[in-house]
Amino acid sequence: MRVLLIIVYAGLALVSLGTDAEAQTSDNLALRQKEVQALRSENAALRQRLDRLEQGSSNPSASGLNTNTKQQTSAAMAAEPVYMESSLVTATLPYAPYEWTGFYVGGFTGYGDRWSSGSIALSASGSATGDIVDLILADPVHRAALASIPSAVELDPDGLIAGGQIGYDHQVGRIVLGAEADFFAAGIEGRESKSQTQALVDPVTTVVGTVRSDVSAQQKLEWFSTVRGRLGYTLIDTLLLYATGGFALGEASSSVIVSQAGCAELIGVDPRLCFTGSANGRASEVLTGWTVGAGAEYAFAANWSFRGEFLHYDLGDLSYRVAPVTLPVDFNPGAPQGASTVSVKARSEFEGDIIRAGITYRFP
Repeated sequence: MRVLLIIVYAGLALVSLGTDAEAQTSDNLALRQKEVQALRSENAALRQRLDRLEQGSSNPSASGLNTNTKQQTSAAMAAEPVYMESSLVTATLPYAPYEWTGFYVGGFTGYGDRWSSGSIALSASGSATGDIVDLILADPVHRAALASIPSAVELDPDGLIAGGQIGYDHQVGRIVLGAEADFFAAGIEGRESKSQTQALVDPVTTVVGTVRSDVSAQQKLEWFSTVRGRLGYTLIDTLLLYATGGFALGEASSSVIVSQAGCAELIGVDPRLCFTGSANGRASEVLTGWTVGAGAEYAFAANWSFRGEFLHYDLGDLSYRVAPVTLPVDFNPGAPQGASTVSVKARSEFEGDIIRAGITYRFP
């Protein structure tokens, strides 16, 4: 029975202690909340005073507080703990892709060449002249002189280029439409020589011998310009892949020098007759044509981009005549001298490829 009473008293004591602890905890929490509220009110008042001080420092006449008072208030506010409800705010800025729309200017340098050799086509015509004897004997020489002219001289023009471009692009989504004009100085030039020998055997007149023609040819693209459209696609915001094509023009020049030499004789008759002759022709003209190509442009800064580009161009042909080459043929001394006259027409092709790289500045 005594043991039972002890257990009951112990239980009542524990219940009483728990109730007192709960009451004490509740009282402490209420006191803590009052202290926080009071500190918030004090901090708000200090902030208002500091704002008035700052306004007064910018307009001294509007405030009666001096600098020392402001410093004291700031120090007091710094010494007091500030209890503020905190919250985490995450701000997501909108992503602004690179904008290709706008005017631009730039410069470039590159190299011009032909994947396949170009050519200057040659065609020969003419006639033999002289008295009846020399005409009969000069005609085989003339036919050999015509046959000795090569049909073409193969060239491989190449060289460096440098120039600039101006243009405008308009972007719609990932599609970029634009127009561009450029101009550059070109040192795309080729020179070549070719020789061809024709045997002379005429059983009717019994004239035998040889005639050799030496041809030196040259062509050059002095300058070049294009006006083209561009159609591109932004693979990524800063990388534009595009195709381009349009109008092209350039100043082209070409020249040909033809030299002929030969010897002929009547079978069994001395002496042997030798002869030489030479002539040249040159032309320069602004040719027009077309160009197509493709390229890539990468924006490495806000308004700057680097580009690489390939262009194929075709300006057509430049045709001109070489002055006649005259070979004296005099098998009948004392009579009017005979001759072989060969006129050569040249046709120079201006077609090739350009690879270039450059920097572009796009106006904001």
